[in-house]
Amino acid sequence: MYKVFIDNKSIIFTNKDNNSYNTENELLLKYSSEIDLINEFEKLKINDKIKNLIILVKEDVEKVFNKFLSNFTILEAGGGLVINENNEYLLIFRLGKWDLPKGKAEKGENIESTALREVEEETALKGAKIISKLPETYHYYEHKGRSIIKKTYWFLMSASSKDQVLLPQIKEDIQKVEWMTKVQVCKALKNSYRSIIELTDWFFNDYSVVNQ
Repeated sequence: MYKVFIDNKSIIFTNKDNNSYNTENELLLKYSSEIDLINEFEKLKINDKIKNLIILVKEDVEKVFNKFLSNFTILEAGGGLVINENNEYLLIFRLGKWDLPKGKAEKGENIESTALREVEEETALKGAKIISKLPETYHYYEHKGRSIIKKTYWFLMSASSKDQVLLPQIKEDIQKVEWMTKVQVCKALKNSYRSIIELTDWFFNDYSVVNQ
């Protein structure tokens, strides 16, 4: 399954015809052509009644998804879910929402280096190390007349909070940086982006199962 977020809506590509999709704010369509797909995507952007547009693909889901992506400018970014020695997680508060530190890759930079650099730049946390990969997220937005999909590579990281002073990167509109317990994270992320909420939900509920 592949998912692209458009604010708090999403378009989902899957080959599983799941009855649980049949809700009032979800629309299930069978893939027919790329032209029809783009037309449905354009409708989704302006339709606030639909939360999820599910595209049912009978053949190669990845192939159809990559064709869809080819219609947009793709930007790659890296970010981290950082845990410390007290089992606390590092969150930032930016533009009125709680978020995870992340940012765009620089030219010639591998994505692991991007993620580590962005964590340090946005929070002033030093010494973070990557533990493992987390699922990527895709987010659509428009900028200066361009239709962009940002692909963010996420990593679980560890770092010590001892003797470290956290500083929000003001020039990136970050107002606060805080360590939070799992309970505090779940509460804070009620005011966040849907992609971040789903990523952290997956981590708290499914990460240990997948990595047994």
